[in-house]
Amino acid sequence: LAVRRLRADWIQRYGYAPVLLDTFVTPPHKGTCYQAANWRFIGESASSGRRCRDRETIAPIRMIFVYPLGRNWREELCAPMPVADEEGDF
Repeated sequence: LAVRRLRADWIQRYGYAPVLLDTFVTPPHKGTCYQAANWRFIGESASSGRRCRDRETIAPIRMIFVYPLGRNWREELCAPMPVADEEGDF
C-alpha cells in the first residue's frame, strides 16, 4: 500500500516523482519477500564501508533490489534534468 501512494505523496510534498525504489538485503537473508513482490534483483554492493581515523569499517556485501514506480521508468531516468527559471521554478 505504501508503494502505491509513494509517487503521488512525493509529488505533493517535493514537487517531483521518484522513478525507482531501492533496497538492500544483508545475508543471511535472501530477499524472498522482495522477489515475491516483483522487486528486481540488480546485483550486489561492493563490500566497502566508511573509513574511520584509525580503521576502515568493512560492510558486508548486500543484494540490491529495485522496484519501478512507472511503466516508462527507463525513459524517465534517462531524461534530461529540467532547468529552473529565474524564480527557481521548473
